[in-house]
Amino acid sequence: ALGVPDPLRCATDIRAVVALSPGWDRSEAERALMELCRERLEPYQVPSRIVVVDSLPRTPLGKVDRRALKAELSRL
Repeated sequence: ALGVPDPLRCATDIRAVVALSPGWDRSEAERALMELCRERLEPYQVPSRIVVVDSLPRTPLGKVDRRALKAELSRL
């Protein structure tokens, strides 16, 4: 999950980013993950949105490139 600035609310919007394995239905996965988050997390921890991507950007060392991901999310 990443915090993305929300200029309309002057707050940070929490979004979960997910790269699905082959065979998953995108809308079904979004719904199931949001339901799971609501069941297991405190209300303030539940992401406002789940974003499904084809793949996560990586650094040269193979780690998730959080800066690139955050920049991509701020455009959505």
